[in-house]
Amino acid sequence: MSTQELQAELASRVAAFEAALEEAETFATENKLYFRISPAYGMGGTFDGELVGQAPEYEGDEDHTGWCPSSQSC
Repeated sequence: MSTQELQAELASRVAAFEAALEEAETFATENKLYFRISPAYGMGGTFDGELVGQAPEYEGDEDHTGWCPSSQSC
């Protein structure tokens, strides 16, 4: 495969990952569930469907997205 073909294949796989993650977020939100994702050491976090849309924790923040960084659980 050429570099261009490899880049296109990689982009397709990243798009599939993003779509699957969005589906998981939607499912977790609808069912008030949470999940953890940790693609590599030091990266990741948890998604809590019960937090989606809640009031911001700090003034100036947007409504909660449901995502909490892994460092928040330390």
